[in-house]
Order: sequence, then structure tokens, then C-alpha cells
Amino acid sequence: MLFLRPMREGDHFPALPDKPEGLYYLALAGDTLLGWCHYYRKDQALLIMEISDGGDTDLCDGLVRAVLAQGDESGLQAACFAPGCWPQLGALGLPLDEMGRLSSIQDFLYNCKSCKI
Repeated sequence: MLFLRPMREGDHFPALPDKPEGLYYLALAGDTLLGWCHYYRKDQALLIMEISDGGDTDLCDGLVRAVLAQGDESGLQAACFAPGCWPQLGALGLPLDEMGRLSSIQDFLYNCKSCKI
């Protein structure tokens, strides 16, 4: 069974640094790490640096939505994706501008009609 959650203190996975910079959202099957999203919170935005999904578009979608939902619940308004993430995001239909910015997390999560559902 797939489980998505933030990385916790004491978590250790060989694929991730022992002392990570930034935040991680994890995709787990039991104790097996299937993927992650590495991100930072800065001012009123999320900075999403890396998405590791093993080529699984649905896993990418779930990780991105989980991170965006957590940001929205924390009061963050926007998200910016590092260029390395852009190829993965194309299949999701995220309404990003030319700089990889999602201007409204809330609009995407609750009103986006063109994104993958």
C-alpha cells in the first residue's frame, strides 16, 4: 500500500542524505522508499527542487499535490519548480508560467480544469 508523508526526524533511507537540506515528502510502500519530493519554504512560496518518481506519472502527481496541499494548509500562496522538474510536470498539465511558477496553489488544487485528475 502506498503512503505519502513528510520526512520525519530519525528517518533514514540510503537514497537520501543523512542530514538533508530543505524538506522532503516521501512515497513509501511499507518501509520501502518509492519516491520523494525535495522542497523548501521561502517567504510565501514553495520552491520544489527535485521529484523522484521512478518514471511513474501518478506517483509524481501524488507527491506534487501532497506538497502543494501542505503548502496551502500552511498559508503559502505560490510554488516555483526548478527546471529539472519541468519534464516530469509536462504530463500533469500544471499551469506553470515560463519561469516554472505556479501563481496560485489554491486555484490549482481546487479550480484547475486542465490538469490531470
